[in-house]
Amino acid sequence: MLDDEDAGQVRAFQNAVGAVVKRHGVDRIVIKKRGKKGKFAGGPVSFKMEGVIQLIDICEVVLLSPQTIAIVFEDESQRSSDELKQYQRDAFFTALAGLENA
Repeated sequence: MLDDEDAGQVRAFQNAVGAVVKRHGVDRIVIKKRGKKGKFAGGPVSFKMEGVIQLIDICEVVLLSPQTIAIVFEDESQRSSDELKQYQRDAFFTALAGLENA
């Protein structure tokens, strides 16, 4: 578990993500924006993680709003695979929207 108050652990997290990006030749990371307030607001740790990932300078990092993702895939029920678990759907459609908006 990441202790977001420990600078060393935050730096280690960033280095680990950077190592994965470099090892696998990732040239673009797409992140679904989290709400800043309201029912679907992200917690402070997730925002910190998002910011740390944005600072990785060896690839492009793109933030997409949920509205952008919904516009690209208005009828996701027809586009989604039955093989996807519910928790995988957001990541899948965020990635597809990232490809669409490349």
